[in-house]
Amino acid sequence: MASSVSAALYSGRIAAERLMTDQCVIRRPTGNMVTDPETFEDVPELIVIYDPRQGPHFGKCKVQSHEAFEQERESAGLTQIINRVRVDIPVGVARIMPEDVITILDSIDPLLIGQSYRVTVEAPYATHKTAYRIAVELNVGLEVPPFNPN
Repeated sequence: MASSVSAALYSGRIAAERLMTDQCVIRRPTGNMVTDPETFEDVPELIVIYDPRQGPHFGKCKVQSHEAFEQERESAGLTQIINRVRVDIPVGVARIMPEDVITILDSIDPLLIGQSYRVTVEAPYATHKTAYRIAVELNVGLEVPPFNPN
């Protein structure tokens, strides 16, 4: 029984990964500010935790609408509409935490390239996941330094 479950899970993970045709980098804020070498502005320091340069299973992702709902937030007297999105990555490649920033580096949808998202909750981990399905929102309010792979 366990071997049939393992085989089905492995097949499901392979199938899920085949749909991850986008490339992303995931960075984590350190809480420190650094000076951007091009603009000389102070920006949040972000360390890379998931990157295509780490190997063949890394950098893969899939972006899609989470569910059709929006949330209104009051901020400085303005109402913001927050549209939730989901980013999927392969199981086991990184522990994703709230406030991590996911930036899309490449996609067959040109409008996604360069888009940054903020992780809203720790990625849901479970024994029989075929992918980590990460709840994110458009990164509103945090200045995100561009990703420089050098």
